[in-house]
Order: sequence, then C-alpha cells, then structure tokens
Amino acid sequence: MKHGLKVLWIGIAVVFAVGLVISGIALAAGAQRPFSFSIDQRGLHINDDTATPVELSEHNLAELHDIRLALTSADLRFVVGDNYGYEIQTAIPDRFAVSAHDGKLDITEHIRWGLGFGGWGLDFQFPHLFGDGWDNQSVTVYLPRGCVLDTLHIQVVSGTTEIVVDDLAISDFNYDAVSGSLQARSPGLKANALNLKTISGDVQYRGLAGSAINIDMVSGHASLELDGSADNYQFSVDKVSGEVLINGHTVDDDADIPIGRWRLGDEAATGRISIHLISGQVDMRFAER
Repeated sequence: MKHGLKVLWIGIAVVFAVGLVISGIALAAGAQRPFSFSIDQRGLHINDDTATPVELSEHNLAELHDIRLALTSADLRFVVGDNYGYEIQTAIPDRFAVSAHDGKLDITEHIRWGLGFGGWGLDFQFPHLFGDGWDNQSVTVYLPRGCVLDTLHIQVVSGTTEIVVDDLAISDFNYDAVSGSLQARSPGLKANALNLKTISGDVQYRGLAGSAINIDMVSGHASLELDGSADNYQFSVDKVSGEVLINGHTVDDDADIPIGRWRLGDEAATGRISIHLISGQVDMRFAER
C-alpha cells in the first residue's frame, strides 16, 4: 500500500514537472492563452483553452434585494441601468458561478489551478498563469437609480470595486478584501450598517452611514466622508501603531489612555463606530448638511 502511494506521488511530481516545462516553453513562445494539461491511460494531453473574451450577462432580472459577490482578481462595478442585471467579461467562462432567483444575486469567481483528480487520470490546470486568462476579468452589476438593497456583501482578493449608482440605499453593506480597493462615493449613497474589512487595501466611502460602522484593518487605508455629526456616535478605537483621524484630529491627542484603546463620545449616542487597526490609517470626516 505504501509502495503504491509512493509510486503515485512520484508520478504526480513527474507530470507536474512536465507541465511546468511545457508552461515555460509556452511563455517563451509568447503564448497568451490559459493553459492546462491532463494525463490519463492514453497519455499526455495539452488542452486548447480559449483566451477569447466572452460575455455572460442577464439584463432583465427581477427586483433584487440581496447581492453577494465573492471575487478573486476580477474588477467589479455597480452602475445605473434601466433594469436589474449583470454582465461578466471573462476568457474562462466556467471560472464564474452565477445564481439569480427570488430577489437574490450570487456571483462567485473560482480559481482553478493546481491538481485535480477526475476519472482515470490527473488534470493539471494553469488557466491564469499568463495572458488574458488572468487579466481580462470584470463583473458589472446594473441597478436602477434610487434602488434599495437589504444586503450587499462583497468579498474580493485583489480586484477594484467601484459603486456609481446615485441614491443607492443599503441596509447591510459588507466589504471584505485582501488587497483590493473600494470606491463608493456616489451621490446619495446610504448604508445603515457599514462593515469594512481589509488587510492592505484602500477604501473610500462617501455618503450617509446609519447606526453602526465597523472598520477592521491591518495596514490598509480608509477614508470616510460621512453626512451627519460626529456627536451622534460613540467611538470605540483599538489600535496598535496605526493612525485614526476624526475631522482632522488624531485620536491620540484627545485620549488619556496610552495603551491603544479609547472610547470617545457620548455614551447616550445612538450610533456606534468601532475601529480595529494595526498599522494602517483611518481618516473620518463628518459634514452636517
């Protein structure tokens, strides 16, 4: 049994090495296609994956209330449309999974590279090593101006997210990124609960925020321009070496506790702002209108 497993893993390593050699040859030849190969009882097969961009779209969805997106490298835009809908530009159609029903839209971008077992052979897929297979990925979501969403959950790795829908109202807005960026600055943007989490990304938000704002960052940067008064919020700040500015004033200058945790504001304030920061910067500005 152990000898059989050893032979299997040696075989896998050899095939994997062969694939890397083939990848190097393809790169040297200037290949611009997603790349994959497989091996079975009939031998080694080089798969002819297309890199021609294709469009996956639906422009007449029923009214949406719940939108959830989990993307890796694709850029994401929310724009004004006459109807609810989506459009995906990709060189690898089966990279995306879409579900749209009962007022919910879910779009997931899958990374498929590495080792996969199937049937009688081994399938090694490297569709994103080079060329259009990695770069030309984008998702566009169409929303009517002034629409109302119960939830908008965005999870990204490295893509750019942009919201350009006027008077968009969101009850629960969650943005979770590794190194992606968020540009949410549309006129009339409202989020009752705003949750922003990033490791090293850049976040820009301008609009009305409701009763709860949570910011969790490692080394990123967040800039928030909020309608309303800072007096309506109680602030909870927990930071290591980052910087938190409120209306241009550094929190450290107004705090008596030197260990990196402060609670500011009126205890009776109805709104709550919680900031967890390691070494990034959070810059919040309030403007009463």
